[in-house]
Amino acid sequence: MTMEANDAAHAMAVQIGYQGAMTVGALEDEIRFYQRRTVEAILETGKRLLVLRELFPKGNSQIGKNAEFEMRVELLGFSKSTAYRFMQAATKTAKSANLAVLSTQVKSASAFLELVTHDDDVLENLAEMDDVEKMSASELRTALREAREEKNAVEKVLTDKNQAMDKLRALKGMYRGLAHED
Repeated sequence: MTMEANDAAHAMAVQIGYQGAMTVGALEDEIRFYQRRTVEAILETGKRLLVLRELFPKGNSQIGKNAEFEMRVELLGFSKSTAYRFMQAATKTAKSANLAVLSTQVKSASAFLELVTHDDDVLENLAEMDDVEKMSASELRTALREAREEKNAVEKVLTDKNQAMDKLRALKGMYRGLAHED
């Protein structure tokens, strides 16, 4: 690094109260550490929100169904949509081994929250990839879309194959019927 860049980095560190290491490698390691902690924090927050929601009675109508809970969420400083996304992440991660593995690999909260919206069979393809932890949210979205398209293509081939086999069985049955008439 140049002396000027080093001085600028030191001035920024003093300005924001940062007292850690000042090397590129150490800073990148710390950033990765806090990125993982962010995903962990989302999951732990989601778990606690789920339990908190259970402490409040549910209303009968769709409007106000979770009114007391949602009021508490707002008091905690969350939007309802963020709280529900965190709860969805915690629920789905608890149920999906693939998502649990991926939650330790992704590098950002936005990438992790992108994963939560997909089915386990699509996530299975991602869990096998080596570079998931290096993907941004947009790269992850692209990989998920490709995995979903691949899954759909395989399902179509299987459906077409099964239909062809059903036709062959029907023809074979008709042929047997004709053979017995003779």
